[in-house]
Amino acid sequence: MDAASVRALSLEELAREVGELRSRVELLERQACVSLAPAVEEQTAAPLPLESIPSTELGEAFPVIGRALLGVAGAYLLRALTELGAISPQAGVAAGFLYAAAWLYVAAQTAPSRKFAAALAALTSAGILGPLLYESLQRFHAISSWTAAGVIVAFAWTTVALFWNRAESRVPMIVTACMAVFSLALLVAMRDLLPFTLALLAVAAAVEFAACFERETTSRPFLGAAADTALIICTYLAASPGGLPDSYAGVSAPAILAVQLGLLIIYVASTAARTIVAHRPFTNFETIQTAAAFVIGLGGALRMASTTGAGAGAIGGFALLGGAACYVVAFLAAGGEGRGGRNFHTYSTFAILLALAGSFLLLPGIALIAFWALLALVCLWIGMRTRRHILGVHAAVTLALAWILSGVAMQPRMQFFGQADAAVPGGAEAIVLLTVLLAYAVVVRTPAEGGAGWDDRLAAAVMAVILTWSLAGITAHGLVLLSPELAPVWGTVVLVVVAAFLAVMGVEWKRQELRWLVFAFMTVAGFKLITEDLRQKHTLALVVSLLLYGGMLILLPRLLRQDGRRESRQQAAGI
Repeated sequence: MDAASVRALSLEELAREVGELRSRVELLERQACVSLAPAVEEQTAAPLPLESIPSTELGEAFPVIGRALLGVAGAYLLRALTELGAISPQAGVAAGFLYAAAWLYVAAQTAPSRKFAAALAALTSAGILGPLLYESLQRFHAISSWTAAGVIVAFAWTTVALFWNRAESRVPMIVTACMAVFSLALLVAMRDLLPFTLALLAVAAAVEFAACFERETTSRPFLGAAADTALIICTYLAASPGGLPDSYAGVSAPAILAVQLGLLIIYVASTAARTIVAHRPFTNFETIQTAAAFVIGLGGALRMASTTGAGAGAIGGFALLGGAACYVVAFLAAGGEGRGGRNFHTYSTFAILLALAGSFLLLPGIALIAFWALLALVCLWIGMRTRRHILGVHAAVTLALAWILSGVAMQPRMQFFGQADAAVPGGAEAIVLLTVLLAYAVVVRTPAEGGAGWDDRLAAAVMAVILTWSLAGITAHGLVLLSPELAPVWGTVVLVVVAAFLAVMGVEWKRQELRWLVFAFMTVAGFKLITEDLRQKHTLALVVSLLLYGGMLILLPRLLRQDGRRESRQQAAGI
């Protein structure tokens, strides 16, 4: 077969194979069209819903930004006309305010689905208003600080009202945050404390009012921080030793006190409305901000009172009434939370702090000690009756403060490590000791339902420390009076004997806090033995101290194990 025949045969085979491949491809295409036809029909029959398509696409953003720039250009046009004298400064400023308000109205009239357009219109309104306020005050002198503060408040409250039924909108958050920034900036720039601080509190009140109805809560932390900052600035400047600097506008001390208490009233009222009326638990922000309002508002008022000497009685009365109100609110907000939930703990903590601060301002000397003793007993009694055992902690803390203030806490230390013949004070100190004795007896004899919690154990431990330490000091003083020549050893004897007594009573009464105190008293006795007794010249006194302390160390484990042995015998007898 020649080469031409071979070439012809190859071309025929190649054409045949290409033809077969073409027929296979056509067959696959027909099968694919048949399988895809139902899916294509379903997609064409059920188009995408319109609401799934974003309303603020890139193509819409450009016109929105363009309109915002035109709005800014209009504001600059008004400024140019005012600078050229075509219109008076007062007329130019008024036109600027109306122009900014018009852009706020545009934001309110924008469809809810166009969130970007509404937010940018609100930013345009704020961007026009802020520089206008500054130039109206600083450059044109067309308005007063009070007028500027009123404009800020009007914009904030108007925004909250316009967007009352549009909880998903971010416009109120944008506008109120901008008004807060303007207030702080103008407070510093114009050196005028009162109007812009009041404006900031009014803006914060608008946001808190809306939050009570779950309308706008996003900007609450920012507004709270801004209000706290403004009050700190006011207190620092107004309560400085030399008074306000000469460059600042004058403000009276009662006005500053009113502003400080206003911060406290706003956030306490808002939190009370949300936790009592709406039955919501304390949020982290509400807990932190309400505590900050107490510290800044009431603490600032106390500093103003100490610096200027005005308003101490009014602040004390306000604090006492606030403490009583917080205790009432605590029970109203707690519901049936057993030992006490977050709401009860928070309100009751505010209550005891206010009650202590108010009484400290109003009552002198022994009257204050007596009031705190009575307050502790009332807290303990109500806590036992209502199973709100955190009130027992309040009683223990109040008694501890009375114990320190009366001087009883220092007397045993002086007896053991200082003046051996230190006199035991009376009067207020006797009130404290009798109250602690009664309170601890109530705690020991009243078993906690459902087991003792941390609050029961803490209250019992504080009361036991006050009672045993005070009685140890009084006993040592009495022994020194009977035998002054043995004064160096009496302190160690008392500490060791009290430790043994606590070990026995802790086992007998099953009180864990008494067992803890055994080691505390033995530690104090050992420290006294090293620092005081070893330095004594009387060898016999040192021998007695060493024998007592060493013997107690040997006997102590046996005393503490008696409880386990007693339980074992009781179980054996039961079997």
